[in-house]
Amino acid sequence: MKLFMWRVFVLLLFILSAFATPKTSFKTAQLKYPRVKAAFQNKEKLMINLYKSKQINIKNAHIFIRVFKQEDALELWAKNKNSSAFTKIKTYKICAKSGTIGPKARAGDGQVPEGLYTINCFNPTSNYHLSLGLNYPNKADKLRAGLFPTGGEIFIYGSCVTIGCMPLTDEFIDELYISCVEAKACLQKNIQVEIYPCRLNKENSQKIKKKYAKNVAFIKVWDVLQKSYDHFEKHQFPISYSFDAKGNYNFRP
Repeated sequence: MKLFMWRVFVLLLFILSAFATPKTSFKTAQLKYPRVKAAFQNKEKLMINLYKSKQINIKNAHIFIRVFKQEDALELWAKNKNSSAFTKIKTYKICAKSGTIGPKARAGDGQVPEGLYTINCFNPTSNYHLSLGLNYPNKADKLRAGLFPTGGEIFIYGSCVTIGCMPLTDEFIDELYISCVEAKACLQKNIQVEIYPCRLNKENSQKIKKKYAKNVAFIKVWDVLQKSYDHFEKHQFPISYSFDAKGNYNFRP
């Protein structure tokens, strides 16, 4: 009888753990760090109200980020978790940059990557105030680099210094970091970040392709990114994608 009761107890623990969510644990863990705690103390109310002005509840929101290198712009978009389209919350100025338009080719080239990524790292003790790491290199980056080292450690962070990353002011990285922490607390599995050479409207696309007409590698990347850019412009929702066995993007409707 005791063995039976013990098995029932273990089964109940398993069921409870299966249905438990990390909704508060991630945010609670982040708030243990002084810079994150200070960011919430200084900026949480502002961000709650900013989202509210767009009819979005930051405590029940998923987010999406777009970066435009030529314009030095980072866009934060959000939607209520069950909504079908994103709304732009704010555009942040990228306050320092290195390299030019065009994808990152290899380690040490000083370029900011261009492609489709997700945030895979929250660093509350960064040398650059707070930082959000991207899953660069993705499979497409590795395919393009071939035998050359791709480099890594591409971040959105504070402090306004960079070699190949996307810095904001400390004030603005506080706001973005809060948005990302809240999205993870709302169980958003992947926070997507799309990085473009510029806003790929018809005029800009023609200009950069004309200027870099001899750079086939650049244009090949931009033709792929044009599909994701156009999809979001039309639907206000990021395109779904995967990679084939070689590392090419596969887009899904």
